Amino acid sequence: MRVNLYATYRDMAGVKRLELEGATVGEVLEALLERHPELAAELLGAPGVLSERVSLFLNGRDVRYLQGLATPLSSTDVIDIFPPVAGGAPHPAAEGAGDRAGTPPLRTGRDRTGGTAVLPVGGDRARGG
Repeated sequence: MRVNLYATYRDMAGVKRLELEGATVGEVLEALLERHPELAAELLGAPGVLSERVSLFLNGRDVRYLQGLATPLSSTDVIDIFPPVAGGAPHPAAEGAGDRAGTPPLRTGRDRTGGTAVLPVGGDRARGG
């Protein structure tokens, strides 16, 4: 089965993807850590327990909402492992100001389906407003 590593995990292991075997997510994780023990402190919160900071997806679904590390696998499954992501500059909407290029400030409103949308103050520029 294919295991894809992202961002700092890719840098630490020196590979983007690996082909590993295992009947469960936990067994594949063990196989990964046998090949790349440098990832253990990042991926595990305690021995055999996935760190809360790690995002591990099986075919695009978070394993925490499946059966965790006991989730069964098939040979065609794909596991994606992402490190925690945080930080960044505040969005202009958070401060109510536009950018220096003349973009108007943003506000929260309702879109046509009743969902929440972030809109430019003073109208929708796409509609000439």
